[in-house]
Amino acid sequence: MTPTTLRQAPQLAELEDPRLGRLPEFDAASLNYPMRELVAQTKRLQTKRWKIRQRLNQGSKPHCATYSAVMEIGMQPYYHFITDYLADQMYKLAQDNDYWPGNNYAGTSVLAAMLICKWFGFIPEFRWALKPNPIEDIQLTLANKGPVVVGTTWYQGMYVPDADGLVHPTGDAKGGHAYVLSEYDHQKKRVYSPNSWGDAGFWLSLNDLEKLIYEDGEAVVPVQRD
Repeated sequence: MTPTTLRQAPQLAELEDPRLGRLPEFDAASLNYPMRELVAQTKRLQTKRWKIRQRLNQGSKPHCATYSAVMEIGMQPYYHFITDYLADQMYKLAQDNDYWPGNNYAGTSVLAAMLICKWFGFIPEFRWALKPNPIEDIQLTLANKGPVVVGTTWYQGMYVPDADGLVHPTGDAKGGHAYVLSEYDHQKKRVYSPNSWGDAGFWLSLNDLEKLIYEDGEAVVPVQRD
């Protein structure tokens, strides 16, 4: 997570891809809730896959922030029952509580989506991957604690995975996307996202994830779920 200058939220017609509705919004108070505290007592890096109750599909809606948050709370280690309807309703509430006034714009922030998860009682609090080692925070959390929600810029090269299933942040920036990471592959140094659209997810190398996180990106995880 890095500070950003808040920009005017786009209209839906302004989005080249209407699914890319993640808007960067960082609260300075989040710096008091580091993900590192969750994993401070372990350096164990191991391949780990967290199972999901069900995949959701946001379709052509700019609801990726709430879809990724809802998919996260529907995964191990604690399951909540999740539906597309829940993610759509949470989107409306997230827009009511994010930085941008009104609802006549496309998208919302990961921060707002997590706040609504807390408001619903799904999670008691959430923590962020912060400098100086946000990628290690994500690795350790995925390996030991649970799935991680990220919000990053989405590039043209991320639409179609290569022969190894990896997407790459190359070409033109297309907008902002939020997606949940559900697996860490320690041997190949990569992470997996089931994504919130289409029939399949994608792998992302740690090097590319680092590039995206330092480019106005963010990563967040709930402390626990009941």
